[in-house]
Amino acid sequence: MRDLKLLKSMVEINSSTVDGQNKMIELLKNYLSPHANKIKIIGKERKNILAFFGDMKSKNILLFNGHVDTVSASKDDFKFNPFSLVEQDDVLFGRGTGDMKGGIYCTLNAIIRAKNEKLLKDKLIIFAGTCDEETGSDSEFGASAVVDYFLTENLIPSACLIPEPNKFNAPLKINLGHRGLIWIKAVSTGIKMHSGSVHKEDNAIVSLEDFLHSLRKKLTNQPKKDKKGIPCSSARVTNIKSDNDEFNVVPDLCECNIDVRVSPLDKNKDILKMIQKLAVKYGIKLEVLKNTPSSMIKRKERILQELVGVCEEENFEYEIGYSSATCDAHFFNNAKIPTVVGLGVDAKNVHANDECISKKSFQKCEDVMFNLIKRW
Repeated sequence: MRDLKLLKSMVEINSSTVDGQNKMIELLKNYLSPHANKIKIIGKERKNILAFFGDMKSKNILLFNGHVDTVSASKDDFKFNPFSLVEQDDVLFGRGTGDMKGGIYCTLNAIIRAKNEKLLKDKLIIFAGTCDEETGSDSEFGASAVVDYFLTENLIPSACLIPEPNKFNAPLKINLGHRGLIWIKAVSTGIKMHSGSVHKEDNAIVSLEDFLHSLRKKLTNQPKKDKKGIPCSSARVTNIKSDNDEFNVVPDLCECNIDVRVSPLDKNKDILKMIQKLAVKYGIKLEVLKNTPSSMIKRKERILQELVGVCEEENFEYEIGYSSATCDAHFFNNAKIPTVVGLGVDAKNVHANDECISKKSFQKCEDVMFNLIKRW
C-alpha cells in the first residue's frame, strides 16, 4: 500500500500564505534530509528549497521544480475540509492535491527510488521547491531566486520538468511552453447624474463597455488555437464594479479587472501597446498589476525527446502541446534551462472547490519521472 503520509502532511498546511509556504519548505527539508546529498535553503522571509542527489560534480544535471504555494480555500465552500487529505473511491480531496502537491509527492518518490536503485551515477538530480507561483509567476522570491542562485554558482541544469497536473483520464500532457499574462485594472470616469435626466450623459459604464467590446474584437475571450496548436492570446473580464448601487443614478466611476493571456507567439509589450491605444481612444485609465512573459522551447530539446521516449517505452498515451496557464517555466527558459511543463497527477477542480486527484495516476506520474532520471 502506498504511503501517503508526506502528501497528507503537505495538504494539512495552508500554503496560500507566506507562513504556510515556509512551513512547507521546513516539512520538505525534514523529509529530504536523510536522502539528499545536500540541502540548500534560499531566501529568508520567503523560502525555497534545493535538494541535491547523486554526483555533486556532474555537469549532467536534471532539475525538477514544484511550487509549494496554493490558491486560497474556504472550509465553508468545500464538501470536505480542504486542509485534510480525504480519500473517497480512489479520489483524494484537498487544496493543492493537484496544483501541485501531488506532483511534488510523486517527484520525490521517483528521485528517492532512483537513488535507492543506484541510478544516479554520473548525474546530478536537483529538486527545487519554490514559493510564490500562484500570485502570477512574476515573483522575485520564488523560482527567480532559485535561478539567480544557479547563475551565481555557475550551476546550470541541462533541463527542467515542472510536473503540473493533467486532467482526469486524459493523455499525459507534455507542454513545450505556456502563455504569459498581463493583469490590468481599467478605470472609466464620467459625470454622476440622475438616470432620468434629459441632459446628455457621460456614462462611465458605457465608456468602459465600449472599450471592452473593442478589446474583445482584438483578443477573443475564448482561447482559440492557431494552426500549429499554440494557444492564441485572449482577454477575460474577471471583475467589474462602479461607485454606485442605486437604480436611478448614473455613476461617475466604473472599473474592471482584465486577465490577458499572451500566446507564446506574441510579445507582452506588443499586446499591452495595443490595449493602451484602445484605452486612449475611449478615455480609459489602465494600471498594469502583473506582467509575466510567455515562454516555449524548441521541439529538438533533449528533455522533450527523452520524455517522448519514456511515454512510448511505457505505452503511455501522450500529447505534445502548450499550457494555457502561466507558470514559472519562463524563469528557467530565460536562463537557458529548457523546461517542460506537465506529466503530473490527474486532477479536477484545480483552483476551485473540492480540488481532487486520482490516486491511480500516482504510479504513472512517478514512473515517468523515474524513467526520465534513468535515461538522463
